[in-house]
Amino acid sequence: MEQRKNFKSSGEFKQMARQQLKGKWGKAALVVFIYSAILFIFNLIPFFGAIGRFVIGGALLLGLTTYFLKLAREEELKIDNLFSGFENFGSSFLVHLLMGIFTALWSLIAIIPAIILFLVMFGSEFSLYSSHSNTGIKVLVFFIILGVLLIPTIVAVYRYSMAYYLLSDHPNIGAYEAIVESKKMMDGNKLKLFYLQLTFLALNILCALPLVAVEYYARINNVTGITSEGVILLWKVIAYIIIMIASLFITPYMHTATANFYIELKNDKQE
Repeated sequence: MEQRKNFKSSGEFKQMARQQLKGKWGKAALVVFIYSAILFIFNLIPFFGAIGRFVIGGALLLGLTTYFLKLAREEELKIDNLFSGFENFGSSFLVHLLMGIFTALWSLIAIIPAIILFLVMFGSEFSLYSSHSNTGIKVLVFFIILGVLLIPTIVAVYRYSMAYYLLSDHPNIGAYEAIVESKKMMDGNKLKLFYLQLTFLALNILCALPLVAVEYYARINNVTGITSEGVILLWKVIAYIIIMIASLFITPYMHTATANFYIELKNDKQE
């Protein structure tokens, strides 16, 4: 697909997102909280929770996508937009299922060679009586190679990333067609979206710093004793609360920026 020369930059998408979220951060954070809470509740239920999460996951993600598309387009927002995906439950479920299958198939490119590589590199090195000085280097090399092997899977994830946006805009398009159109739309644009989402990494790292600091302090000071461990536990709880609250605002920011990315791609295709 031929690209316009003035395709917006990641910074412009983020600036647009901040502008669109003015006065709406709280509502957007509430939507993300409800979405996360529903999935978290399903995670608490052994076995059947995982099945339930998989069944409704597509519809919820379609609803979340619809909410942030409306936000990016400055349309009327309602909390129940989050549940609008259930109106197109069949297609949203099929998109969820097909994306899972396709991504899993691509991941075999990494998994099968990784297992073989692991057996060849390590063999019985992790047995009780082994003590190989170069194990650390081998582990590092293994993970580097694994990262390279995972590239096709990551590419596949970005190839299908616009499917829910397309399904939100065109409810009658069908699941498979949404995935096919997403592949076409993302042709030549996968790195752009990857870079956009990578720019949010610094914010996520910043949010995690309090927890890292607490863990580091506990390790270097060899914290022991009921009182000291209790204080560390309290600081960990506070750190997790900070991460949770921060994520409720970073996630809407990223979703809104990505919605703007989709709108730009759609306009680009129409031109």
